[in-house]
Amino acid sequence: MIIIENGPRCLCLTMGTEGPARLPRASLMYISPGNILNYHHLKKTIPKTSTDELKMALNNALKSTMSSSPFQDAITKNDCEEVVFSDPNPKIEYNGCTTPDDIKITVKLMLSNADEGITSQAIAMVLKELSVKKVDGVLLSMPARPFDEELTVEHFKPVWQELEELVRQDHVKTLGVCDMELAMLRELHSWAQVKPTTNQMNQASCCVIPPALKEFANENTIQLVSHSDSDDVLPPEVFQEVLRGHYPEQADWASWHPSWVLRYTALIKNRGIITTKGYIVRAQRVLPL
Repeated sequence: MIIIENGPRCLCLTMGTEGPARLPRASLMYISPGNILNYHHLKKTIPKTSTDELKMALNNALKSTMSSSPFQDAITKNDCEEVVFSDPNPKIEYNGCTTPDDIKITVKLMLSNADEGITSQAIAMVLKELSVKKVDGVLLSMPARPFDEELTVEHFKPVWQELEELVRQDHVKTLGVCDMELAMLRELHSWAQVKPTTNQMNQASCCVIPPALKEFANENTIQLVSHSDSDDVLPPEVFQEVLRGHYPEQADWASWHPSWVLRYTALIKNRGIITTKGYIVRAQRVLPL
């Protein structure tokens, strides 16, 4: 759903794929496709990678927005700076669970940059999206080269401090990292007030866990788990390709770069069944003067 409202934060409703540019002044975009487990075509064709799954979800969100009947009388506002695509349906599927306490919600936040404040913003958005006050765990995936520099623990610290504050505010229960080698994990663990409890390792690049890393994890109660996400789950060229499929005018799709991708899952604790899975994407671009 894209809503039109007045004021500095303009949520622009667009429709159609032909004609003049629909989003020529937009520089900030959010897309939240909703619970992808409700996509019927997923049951027939399972995406091979998380990037394929995310592309499918984004395409579904953009297509649904333009074809849904509530938007047929929309007026395109070409001066909108911020565009939001969001599924209006309920996000958490409880499947007979009596209370929200029966559901475990985990989040993986994949950053493309480490700008101040975007981590807190991303978690605030998923809390609002799911209509909950707290998530059980957040896994942080940092960009390989934040600010065009080699990743060090110093890049982690301001982002981690934002997450620690969310833990203190009781919005997040536990924190984890992704693909962190022993030296950096040891340094972060020593410095952090809220220690990482999980290190999610790419199964393609880490088939055998180094013994020293395994020993450190055991000594410090850090769970080592695997994942199959690529280093960059949504490269700019892939995101622009998705947009171009729905908004062919160059002024609509050009120059967009994802700032972060957030994936959330909700499962029934005592049954281990995933009931809800979704993504939120934030993208931005610098418009020519």
